[in-house]
Amino acid sequence: MLPRRARQQDAAAAARPDDVRPMRTSRAVASANIDISDQLADALPVYLAVVIGLSLLILLVGVLFGLAMDYQLFLVSGMREAYVHGEPARLAVARSLRAGRAVVTAAAIIMISVFGGVRVLAPGDGPADRVRPRLRRAGRRVRRAHDAGGRP
Repeated sequence: MLPRRARQQDAAAAARPDDVRPMRTSRAVASANIDISDQLADALPVYLAVVIGLSLLILLVGVLFGLAMDYQLFLVSGMREAYVHGEPARLAVARSLRAGRAVVTAAAIIMISVFGGVRVLAPGDGPADRVRPRLRRAGRRVRRAHDAGGRP
């Protein structure tokens, strides 16, 4: 009878096709893989920063173009409406711009305040660290005044 190790090798050889050989690795190959992993780990934060930065830029451009098209449609529809109702072309354009400028300006002010508010209230170093406590204090004062005014 064959020793146990020999029987295992014979069984493994029988289970394997003839053209497949067992793979052997050396320490050099294993250490090369570790070195590449370290290099990839070092490059990953830079890669992610670039991808996220470009994604935010693309998103910002998309939002701005979308808003510009929305306002353009608003103004042009006013021009078309005035022209269809019998206004001369130049007068229709002037009236549409005059009527639409208040709406477009108000929307721009709202957008600037919302984005500015997000920037001011965003966590991290900057103006938010000075503004947030003031807002909390103001909120507490409003709450106290409301509570005091609601009691008999």
